[in-house]
Amino acid sequence: MPGKQVQDAAEGWADIPAPLEAREVACTAHSERIVRGMISAAMIKEIEAAIERFTADGAYDTRAIYEALMAAGEPGTTIVIPPRKTASPSKPAEELFEQRDAAIGRVAEVGRRQWRMESGAHQQARAENAMLRYKRIIGDSLRSQKPGAQVREAKIGVRVLNRMAELGTPESVKVATA
Repeated sequence: MPGKQVQDAAEGWADIPAPLEAREVACTAHSERIVRGMISAAMIKEIEAAIERFTADGAYDTRAIYEALMAAGEPGTTIVIPPRKTASPSKPAEELFEQRDAAIGRVAEVGRRQWRMESGAHQQARAENAMLRYKRIIGDSLRSQKPGAQVREAKIGVRVLNRMAELGTPESVKVATA
C-alpha cells in the first residue's frame, strides 16, 4: 500500500502507510532513510493479526514483500499486487510467487485493466483517498520531533479520521416499493 512520506530535518523520514483495512491504518516512523519496500516488509512482520488480504501498488512487487506476507499470513492469504509490466513468471515455479505468477498469466489473457477489476486492485483508490483525507484534515507534515511522538501523533490522526468516517457513514435501509 502506498504511503505518505514526510521529511523532518532533525529526524529523517516518517512513513505513514495507507489503510490495511477500510477503517484501520498502520503507522510507523523511522529515523533513517530506508527503502519503502523494506519498511513495509518490516511492518508486515510486526502485524499481530492474521492477514487475509494484502493489496498494494506495483512498487511493492518485490521478493521481500512476498516473503514477509508468506511468513505473517495464513495459508490462503490473498495477495493483490499488480505485477510490473516487464514481469515474467518465476522459473522454476516457486510457491512464494504462485499468486504473482497467476496474476501475470491473467493480465496476459484479459489485460491489466480487466485484471484490476477482477482482483479488486482497483480499490487501491480507497487507500489513496484515505491519505488525501489525512493530508487535508490533519496536515501535510508531522509536528512532533521525536520518532515515538510521531508514531503517536499519526495514530491519533488516524483515530480521528476513523471516528469521523464512522459518524458520517449513513446506514442504508431498503424501502418498500409500491
